[in-house]
Amino acid sequence: GGCGGDASGEDGARRDPPARPNFLLIVADDMRYDQLEYMPNVRRLLEEEGTAFTQARCNVPLCQPSRVGFFTGQMSKHNHELAIGYAGSRLTDHDNCIGRWMHDAGYRCGFFGTYVNWYDAQGGIDPPAGYEAWHELVTLDRDYGFDVRLESGVTTVADMYSTDYLAQQATERTVSRLIPKRRSPPSQTWRTFLPTMARTWSPSTSSPFPPRACGC
Repeated sequence: GGCGGDASGEDGARRDPPARPNFLLIVADDMRYDQLEYMPNVRRLLEEEGTAFTQARCNVPLCQPSRVGFFTGQMSKHNHELAIGYAGSRLTDHDNCIGRWMHDAGYRCGFFGTYVNWYDAQGGIDPPAGYEAWHELVTLDRDYGFDVRLESGVTTVADMYSTDYLAQQATERTVSRLIPKRRSPPSQTWRTFLPTMARTWSPSTSSPFPPRACGC
């Protein structure tokens, strides 16, 4: 056959290990799925090239419980996060979450956007274990002159729109820092978590449920 090495197995012993996938996770705050109709680039680049989960279910359809559920891998009945975040958060062990787990599995992680409402409003947190790049948006009421918590502390960004800044930083930091210049061994794969700011708007529609259901 034409696959593999010769009978001695020498070529097989030198074969590179199979590559593991990279991950780019984008979370849109407060977005209804019928709004996807008005996002042609997202539909062309993601929906048409991927898989739509038309029967997906959210455990608690609020931003903070959803985020904490993702970070912890737990349903709200286990992590006890049920509120939107005005009075605090039940998440206290930030280091025992998905960033640390992915890092321990050999991934290099970056975070760009809003983290957990309560902590964002308190000025953010130091990067949890596992993250090499950390850009936590901690000012949610301004599109210009907003504050970002970095690995080195809080800085104010005055000359860029918030979502443009996050997209730029996610792109630059992922390419320059998380993805090595040369072909990477399994321990050099990367994961980027990019939650956006809330941009809620309701297009004129007669029903919140369009005929064609759109998934994640």
